[in-house]
Amino acid sequence: MSNNKNFIFPTAYRKLKACTQCHLIKTEEQFNKEGCENCGYEKRESLQYITSHFKGMIAIMDPKYSWAARWLNLSKIFF
Repeated sequence: MSNNKNFIFPTAYRKLKACTQCHLIKTEEQFNKEGCENCGYEKRESLQYITSHFKGMIAIMDPKYSWAARWLNLSKIFF
């Protein structure tokens, strides 16, 4: 995993929103400020593609050694 990637983390744990296209989870304020980095939506157009209706969240820091990535069969995606 490269150390020069910009990782996106929610800045709060309440009132989170998810992108309906790529499922990136951030706060509504972050979507307002930055848009969706994964899909490339601009700030104003990303608001029509976010929802607060999602179930669960998983964060994988190192997919090569993550049991969660292996369990969900996600470790192959990153390599």
